[in-house]
Amino acid sequence: MYQLLAALIPLVFLYAYMLFTSIEYGTSFFLLFPKILRNDILLKQAISPIWETTNVFLVFTIICIFTFFPKSTYFFGTNLIVPLLIAFLFLGVRSACMLFLFYGDMDSKLIRIVFFLSCFLAPLFFSSGFVYMITGNTTNLFLQNLNLPIYALVLSNILLISGSFYQFYSKNKSDFHLLRRILSFSYVIFVLSLILFMYDLIHTSSWMLLSDANLHIYSSIIIFLLLSSLVFFVARKHLLLFLTISLLMGAVLFFFALLHLPYLIYPSITIYNAFTDLKTFQLMLWSFGIGMVFVIPSLIFLYILLLKE
Repeated sequence: MYQLLAALIPLVFLYAYMLFTSIEYGTSFFLLFPKILRNDILLKQAISPIWETTNVFLVFTIICIFTFFPKSTYFFGTNLIVPLLIAFLFLGVRSACMLFLFYGDMDSKLIRIVFFLSCFLAPLFFSSGFVYMITGNTTNLFLQNLNLPIYALVLSNILLISGSFYQFYSKNKSDFHLLRRILSFSYVIFVLSLILFMYDLIHTSSWMLLSDANLHIYSSIIIFLLLSSLVFFVARKHLLLFLTISLLMGAVLFFFALLHLPYLIYPSITIYNAFTDLKTFQLMLWSFGIGMVFVIPSLIFLYILLLKE
C-alpha cells in the first residue's frame, strides 16, 4: 500500500508538469508561426518568466523518485545520465530564449527558431527515460521500437493541450481555421501513435498487457475521453475541449504507469525492492504535505495574476 502511494505521488507531480509545460512548449510553435493565433500580446504573456515556476513540479518528481525509491538512484543516474543532461541543456537554452524574447527583441526569427527547437527536443530526450523503464535496455536508447510512437505521442500531446488552451483562452475566436487544422492533424497523429505504441508493446513488453485484468477498463476510459474531446471539438466547446484533452493525456500517462507496476525499471527494480525505509517515507510524506500547503496556493495565486494581466 505504501509502495503504491509512493509510486503515485511523483506521477501526480509529473502530470502537473506535463500539463503546464505542454502549454509553454506549444507557445514556441505558435511564436514561430504567429499567423495561426494572430495575437502577439497573448503570446508574449505566455512566455513570461513567471511560467518557469512550473519547473517546481519537475523538481518534486525527481526528489520523490530518489527519496521514495533510493535503490533505483544508481540505475537511473548511470543509464540515463546522457539523455537527462541533454534534456536539461535544452531546458537551459529554452529559458535563455524565453528571457531574450520577453525582455528583448520578440521579432528575432533566429531566437524563435532556437526557442522552438529547444522546447520540442527537451521532452523528447526526457521521454527516452520511459523507454528505459519499460524495456530495461540501455543500448540504442534513442532508436528502439518504442521511441518513435512515444516521440509522436509527446509532440501530439504538446500541440493538443496548447492548441486547445489557446483556443479557449484567446478572446478572438472568430478566425481559428489554421489552429483547428493543426488540432485535427494532432488528433490523427495521437491516435496513430497510440495504436503503434500498443502494437510495439505487444512485441517488446507484452507482460504489461497480460498482467493487468483491468486493461479493458483503462482502454474504455481512454476511448471515452477521446470521443468526448472529438465531440467538443466539432461543437466548438473550447473549455470542455481543453479539460477533456487534459484528462485524456492524464489517463494515458496514469494507465500506462499502472500497467507498468510493480516495476520501476524492468525487469529487476520494483516499487517493493527499491522502496525506502517506512519511517523515512512517512517523514517525507509529511514534509511534502506541509510544503504543498504553501506551494499550491502560491502557484494558483501567481497564475491567476498572470492570466488577468
